[in-house]
Amino acid sequence: MGLNIGQSNGKTPDRGHGLYVTALVMVIVAGFSVIGRLAARWMKRKFGMDDYTIVLSLVEAVVHGYGKHKKDLTHEELMAALK
Repeated sequence: MGLNIGQSNGKTPDRGHGLYVTALVMVIVAGFSVIGRLAARWMKRKFGMDDYTIVLSLVEAVVHGYGKHKKDLTHEELMAALK
């Protein structure tokens, strides 16, 4: 039994897998964008609060419910996502 991420249950037609792939690609693109920005700032030796904020935002989005429905989040995940 493997992982069933974004797969249809066979009973109800849905677009879960396509949405999962789209979300995954967007997270990867966002990650590379952040890495590119940080590399450029590292070369200039100019880190600012905006750099720390962008990293924190990306981590929070991925860890605390990125791509999940509100009803599927635990209370703790919902509170962390809404901060």
